[in-house]
Amino acid sequence: MDEKKEKILIAARRVFARKGYHPATIKEIAAEAGVAGGLLHYHFKNKEDLLIQAMISIYENSLGPSVLDQLGARTPEEMARLLAFVLRDALRNAPEFFQLIYGTLNIIRQSETVRERMEAIWRQYRETSEAAIRNLKKTGAVRSPLASRDIVSLLVSAVHGIGIQVVGEPSLKLLESDSLWQAIEFNLSCILGKTATD
Repeated sequence: MDEKKEKILIAARRVFARKGYHPATIKEIAAEAGVAGGLLHYHFKNKEDLLIQAMISIYENSLGPSVLDQLGARTPEEMARLLAFVLRDALRNAPEFFQLIYGTLNIIRQSETVRERMEAIWRQYRETSEAAIRNLKKTGAVRSPLASRDIVSLLVSAVHGIGIQVVGEPSLKLLESDSLWQAIEFNLSCILGKTATD
């Protein structure tokens, strides 16, 4: 990807996360990226297109399904420990990922173009994640009798459930609560197929 386009996408994620979609302006995004405003119009059709491309870049570069394949876990407990670590790290180091997703839900609902593109992105994300879970079942890193689709739904629920709380109520300081993260790890291991004898 073009270096300037990548800078614009990073700036767009930050500005949209900080201000929300409607209040954010192309001028502010250009200033954050350190580029001329015309360059945004060169790379993106409009603000909606910029939002869509920013969301796509999040899924491609951050918590994408490939994370599941790359963890190298051999048991549900290992996989849960690594997933909890990755999630906690992402919430600490890239909170704009979650702020952007939650802050743009309304525009996704209101704009048919954005909704259709995001549904396609989420469908691809889900299909890739389900394939990763099927592969992990073959290796024994996931032992749950649940269908891969159900496991992905539960994992997404866990990620977004904690993400909403961390972003929405920072005063709770959930990232500092080791006991919470131990509970999250335990719950993830149960979703992934930890048995009572494990």
